Amino acid sequence: MLFFARRSFTSAVAGKKVAFLGLGNMGLPMATNLKKAGFDVTGYDVGDKQRQSAVEASLDVAASI
Repeated sequence: MLFFARRSFTSAVAGKKVAFLGLGNMGLPMATNLKKAGFDVTGYDVGDKQRQSAVEASLDVAASI
């Protein structure tokens, strides 16, 4: 039953857009999990290192807020 519920949730969020501000120690894993769940995630962080880590995690990164 749990598998079915997750499957339904994933299809329900496919294509939904999310903006994520703050891609540090906590934000990057959260944004990555949202992407894995099917959300279209675009992130931003003021730090160059954090933005680069997001690119390496296959997230779209905005140039500014």
